[in-house]
Formats: sequence, C-alpha cells, structure tokens
Amino acid sequence: MYCSTSSLTIFTMTRFDINIKQVFPAAAEGDVCARLDVFVEIDGVTRVLTEVAAIVAAFRRDIEPDCFPPATPVFPVDVFLLLVTGTDIDNDDSMRGLLADATWTALMQWSGATKTDSAQVLPFSVTVEYPE
Repeated sequence: MYCSTSSLTIFTMTRFDINIKQVFPAAAEGDVCARLDVFVEIDGVTRVLTEVAAIVAAFRRDIEPDCFPPATPVFPVDVFLLLVTGTDIDNDDSMRGLLADATWTALMQWSGATKTDSAQVLPFSVTVEYPE
C-alpha cells in the first residue's frame, strides 16, 4: 500500500470592514478628522472596534522634503493618520499601522465617491483586505 502526503498551503487574510460615520476634512494636526466603526477579521477571528477616532498625525508637507511648505494639504491625500481605538490594538504597532493604512484607503475611496456622486452621504462602507 502506498501512502502519499501532500502539502497544503494555508493562506491567511486580514480584512477590515470600515464604516465611516463622520469626516472632518478641515481638521488641523492633532484633531480628529474622521470617526468610524471597524470590523477586523484575522484568520477567521472577528473583532469589532466602535467609535474609532482618526487623528491627523501630520501633513505630507511637514514630513516629505519634496513638498512645498506653502502648499495647502488636500484631505485625505496629504494626511498621515493616527488611529485611537481604546483597545489593545493601540499598543500593537503593526496592527495600528495596518488599521491606519486601511482607514486612509477607505477615506480615499470616500473622497473619490463624493467627487463622482455629490449625493454620496455618510455613513460610507469600504472593505480593505491584506493577504499575509
């Protein structure tokens, strides 16, 4: 009798379902620019983060040398975000970085939708996925 084993590759995914509830495009550095709820799914485990605050951590012109200081930042393109969840994610730099990137992506999609459809209102929902 011959038995063979095959190797199975397991692909994991981190998924963020983001529901943008409020947006404040004129927020200054250190101010809240968006409020949202996030459903995070990692390897089949879901966490619900409610009342997440996206804070303007910096503007591109303040960090990147090729930007002209007199330029007015465009929201959300020129904004670097800091997310405050009130959970242990706030102490996990890699997860907080993914959440900030996913939120920025969601805000970019919201911004594009409002340009093409002026009737686009909040809340606005977006799914952002990252293969691991």
